Amino acid sequence: MTTRTRFAIILITAPVLAFAVVGGLLGKTMGGQETYPHLRVFDDVFTLTTGNYVWANWPLGSAEHTSFWKAALADLRTHLEQRGWFQKTYLEVNERSLEDTLRSVRLARSDSPRWKFTYAGKYHGELVDAIDDLRFALDAPHRLLCGRRSGDILPRRRRLLASDQVTHSD
Repeated sequence: MTTRTRFAIILITAPVLAFAVVGGLLGKTMGGQETYPHLRVFDDVFTLTTGNYVWANWPLGSAEHTSFWKAALADLRTHLEQRGWFQKTYLEVNERSLEDTLRSVRLARSDSPRWKFTYAGKYHGELVDAIDDLRFALDAPHRLLCGRRSGDILPRRRRLLASDQVTHSD
């Protein structure tokens, strides 16, 4: 960069920098609290939302847990139905105990029996009728995978995916 170019850059940037600094200082001294009222609203919202979080750890099945999730699921269902996405949505329960998984399914189906579920984890026979989309490791009985083709084990619209990528779907 030549000396002439450096001088031109300084001539252009110095007034801009001076204007910004002087304007900022004058704005702070001349502007009162009511100069920017829209920023006060932002400050109020920011103050209310930071530092006011409550971290709760409710046991599964407790009254607090149930009431929270019933309200959340109802709101989610309403949102999805308004957009036409409910029939495409699956709730996912992965790598939980059998009791926790079945409790979650019962809770959601108490909101709407139309909720669909997907599950990845250890195979449990009790999940075959409760879960719409099962994904498990190869610990499932071989007859379950083979019987799927004839339709004698699982209801229609249920899909199984084992870790060897054997897929059977209608």
